[in-house]
Amino acid sequence: MQTLIELIKTNEDWLMHRVLNYAKERDYTKYTSTLAEAWRVSIAGLSEAILHVLEKSDAVPELNPDEDYEKDTVAAFGVLEAKWHRERGIRLDMFLGLQLVKMLTN
Repeated sequence: MQTLIELIKTNEDWLMHRVLNYAKERDYTKYTSTLAEAWRVSIAGLSEAILHVLEKSDAVPELNPDEDYEKDTVAAFGVLEAKWHRERGIRLDMFLGLQLVKMLTN
């Protein structure tokens, strides 16, 4: 688990560029900023939420049908981000599509 934590902490720039390039290739950027710093803030927020969960336990986080998402740091981050994006006119399917890519590359 410590290796994964270190990878996330030391590769923020690589993650940001990878997600931004994906967003550009698939036209997500026509709905959002192409500024690297805006994407860095997003990656940093997601990384922080994931690291918080990873540092609390040695086990790989699992989702289950009885999960209390109101107390889950990563879920709370996602809900807040979804609300902010919706206020800017980003549809849920567009938001979720790119969030999935962020999580998979993170």
